[in-house]
Amino acid sequence: MLTKIADELSPDKQLNGDEVTVDQIKGLSKKYFDQTWIEEKVGQLRRMNSTNGKDPVMNDTRTITFKKSRIDQFFAANPGSDDFVIHIGLHNKAIYNANQPKEYEGKVMVVLAPKDVNLLTKGDVVMIAGISGGGLDNGKLCPPDLTCGVS
Repeated sequence: MLTKIADELSPDKQLNGDEVTVDQIKGLSKKYFDQTWIEEKVGQLRRMNSTNGKDPVMNDTRTITFKKSRIDQFFAANPGSDDFVIHIGLHNKAIYNANQPKEYEGKVMVVLAPKDVNLLTKGDVVMIAGISGGGLDNGKLCPPDLTCGVS
């Protein structure tokens, strides 16, 4: 069963994961942001901040968007796969220097894979959020992408 958005929770439905409020989703996201720190320079930490998508210090990724058509292509490229695994990371050109926008460097990102990373083999297809022009991807990191309407 999928979880539905509710104005007010029925105690039994929340316990089963059947309902969630928008405020709860925002609260969980805020909790992540409040407890995650960014290392801008070696030894210099700051809290995550997504209040200004135009400012490199205040445009930390809050959401990542993939179009349904890309997800459909992902499953078509991985026949026999019924699910995907979301691997969370940070864009880092020293590790993987792909064609992502420069403002994505150091930002939270995800890789959608048909299985756990330790089980991936040559020929499996993955999608990397923020890599443009290659593969099946083109997920948007919001911010720094300002077209997502993230609040």
